[in-house]
Amino acid sequence: MKHPPSSTVGRKYWLAKAWTQPNQLCPSPEVHLANGDYSFSPADFDPEGMTLPQARLEGKATTLFRPYGAIFGAQVWRMAHEANVGDVIFLESDNRHLHAWGTITARYERRSGKYTRASLLKEGLHKVGVTWHAIKKGKDAFRIGNGDNLLFREVTKRETLMPILLKFIDGPLPKGSRQGGDDAPQDLEYTEGGKVLRTHLRTERDGNASKLAKELARKRSKTGKLSCEACACVPEDD
Repeated sequence: MKHPPSSTVGRKYWLAKAWTQPNQLCPSPEVHLANGDYSFSPADFDPEGMTLPQARLEGKATTLFRPYGAIFGAQVWRMAHEANVGDVIFLESDNRHLHAWGTITARYERRSGKYTRASLLKEGLHKVGVTWHAIKKGKDAFRIGNGDNLLFREVTKRETLMPILLKFIDGPLPKGSRQGGDDAPQDLEYTEGGKVLRTHLRTERDGNASKLAKELARKRSKTGKLSCEACACVPEDD
């Protein structure tokens, strides 16, 4: 099962697996909601700076659960390279129950340091920050086959699944996403009202030249006063 890189422009929608029973692949729904993130631990490697094929190889070499290493490696890579701030995640279990939906608020982070099976139940190796909203009536909300039994997969273009999932979003989504697509990006901050120093390039004038020009104009004038060359008015008379 080799999925190509995502072709989605703008906000993406993800289906992410949790386990209702203790499982070191990823924490339970309750732990995810309490942590304010989504995390999982299918393989122990750093996907930053890797290509998708490289991540598949690393996943195969470092997987915690054989023989699915290449698939797990690809899922870790997608979390690091394709999941964006503003994307939507649906938290599911058993390929049919929905526990929560949320929006990504912080990009990928890899957990550092040593870990144990017990610690993986509390926090996965790979995570993204999420603002979660619990779903109260998500039992048997949808059904997908075991062939799609992935931990972290994009479902943006799943025409039969998306209408079912979208019905559970009970609040406004952030406007736009990190890579554009909807509207303005969400990770930009704007500050107004501050003091700004600006420098400009201008032509400097010699004050003596201006003084001499005025004296010469007075000498040439019949009245001895300065007058406008365009309209002949005398400013001193106004």
